[in-house]
Amino acid sequence: MGVNGERLKGEKIFIAAGSRPLIPPLKGLEGVDFLTNENLLELREKPESLVIIGGGYVAVEYGHFFAAVGTKVTILEMADRLVLSEEAEISALLKQELSRRMEVFTGVQAEEVKRNGNEVTVIVKEAKTGRKKEFTARHVLVAVGRRSNADLLKVDNTGVEVDKKGFIKVTDFLETNVKNIYAVGDINGQQMFTHVANAEAALAGHNALHDPGMKMDYSAAPHAVYSHPQIASVGLTEENARKSHQVLVGKARYADVAQGEAMMEENGFAKAIVEAKSEKILGFHIIGPYAPILIQEVINVMAAKGNSNHLQTAMHIHPALPELIIKTLNNLEEVK
Repeated sequence: MGVNGERLKGEKIFIAAGSRPLIPPLKGLEGVDFLTNENLLELREKPESLVIIGGGYVAVEYGHFFAAVGTKVTILEMADRLVLSEEAEISALLKQELSRRMEVFTGVQAEEVKRNGNEVTVIVKEAKTGRKKEFTARHVLVAVGRRSNADLLKVDNTGVEVDKKGFIKVTDFLETNVKNIYAVGDINGQQMFTHVANAEAALAGHNALHDPGMKMDYSAAPHAVYSHPQIASVGLTEENARKSHQVLVGKARYADVAQGEAMMEENGFAKAIVEAKSEKILGFHIIGPYAPILIQEVINVMAAKGNSNHLQTAMHIHPALPELIIKTLNNLEEVK
């Protein structure tokens, strides 16, 4: 391994070089000073207007931030909904709530970007009609995903294999196809969150020193979206769970519990997906105030290989928002 011209050797090698913004081959993009989630942090003044290409986590979080400080924000997403990995009902509510403070367009494909004086114009095509539309703003933020930095390291020189998208392939033990070389964090593309990378690093370090090693388990790996409203999710969506399980599904609104009603939270809700026979929690999803905090007790039970009974038998404070978790599980019904 070469670093700054110096050749380094080691019995074990850990690759943790992260990822960078994915820049699409969009006509005219290289001719404008476009923003990414990295260089927008160098802005010294609030932009008067901002068009965001993309509708994932980065897009909705920065869209929320800039709208909150007074920027006119427009989000353009090629798919039929925002944050595709979330439950469809959560994506729908997120779009509804964000649309109160900004313009949100789904089902539009960005085709060209061009300068327009001191502004930038994005030309899109509607998926359903094929019609063209133009959106102009002071800045354009490209937020269509991330790509692995494996290519910058030229890992192909080592024989380390990458997948079709350029992420390093790893085993369940986080080892690459080359013995004693491990890859953790964004660079392996498993789940691109800091807390997941931290867990992977700890496990890879353990496996490098102990035989047999431990397998990485992502079944209780959570994530949050810091938009407004907030989102938190862990485990499978209903659609994915139903592919291989007979499931029970429960939903409850914040307003179904006393504190949620007192907060006048009318739209937020939680959704649980539970395996019918074992009552194992397969997935849990929340959209609303304090979602990343509320979901933690579910994560703990899932990580401990418990089931829904372990949550339901625990006494919950009244009135308090965690009653939402119990209310959701009390509403479980069979889905065929």
